Amino acid sequence: MIRLATIDDAEAIARIHVQTWQIAYAGIVPAEHLAKLSEKERALWWREHLAQQRSVTLVAVNDREILGWISFGPSRDEDSVEKSEIYAIYVQPRDWSRGIGQRLLKEAELRLPQEREVTLWVLQENARALRFYQAAGYQIDSQEKPITFGDTVLTELRLIKSLRAVGIE
Repeated sequence: MIRLATIDDAEAIARIHVQTWQIAYAGIVPAEHLAKLSEKERALWWREHLAQQRSVTLVAVNDREILGWISFGPSRDEDSVEKSEIYAIYVQPRDWSRGIGQRLLKEAELRLPQEREVTLWVLQENARALRFYQAAGYQIDSQEKPITFGDTVLTELRLIKSLRAVGIE
């Protein structure tokens, strides 16, 4: 089942957020940065974020256990004010490749304003995520930006998809 996240989901969302970063970005993001990630700090951030409704956040639930989540809303990019954006999507690593991420992404796309394009940002080095998004119809556009972790500078690529092009109406 996919439903709107509540403040009570903050700890589970934070746990998935931190654990997924630590596994998905191992060998990409510096190990010292990943080791410093705190589920407790992330849960506090998520409680505030959910309370203030800064985005729409959905959770995938099975037997009351949260398996993954997605957060989305208006684009934050200056050149994309008429577009929507997927801010983040994470699934518990043990549940990867079970279709949970695909279902979350599809539900988010259905809830976004139609007749729009939707964008998202992904680390260039994250081949698994790039394959996932490209399989869902997202294409790399011309925008990229640096993201810094200590002395390490990585590149984020922007991907884009037209919701109308896939027949969502």
